[in-house]
Amino acid sequence: MHPGQADGLSWEDYRLCYGAFELQADPDRPFAPGGESWSDFVGRVRATLDRFAERFDGQTVIAVSHAGFIVVSLLDRFCIPPSGPRAQLEPTHTSLTEWRVTNKVWRLERYNDTYHLVGQS
Repeated sequence: MHPGQADGLSWEDYRLCYGAFELQADPDRPFAPGGESWSDFVGRVRATLDRFAERFDGQTVIAVSHAGFIVVSLLDRFCIPPSGPRAQLEPTHTSLTEWRVTNKVWRLERYNDTYHLVGQS
């Protein structure tokens, strides 16, 4: 999510400047001036996934992203609303998430795979 003018602020400083941010209560509110709203971010992730599936149909695509993109891909493809404080998806740094698209049907092949980190210190 593009944070706009909140970029680089701690959560404490963010709250002092912009107040609390409740995704479910106000998904169209920009995170901060010049930033995206949750709805904007979900739309951007959805459009990117759809564009990849169409443009690279039948091919393998490797994309590097932040965890937020991965979380939204799961929420969007499985039609799951944001969960608030009840549950969270937190992909591990450098974990692998794999989607397969066949005939416009999305299938999650793996999520948060960290096997490549086994034995690393």
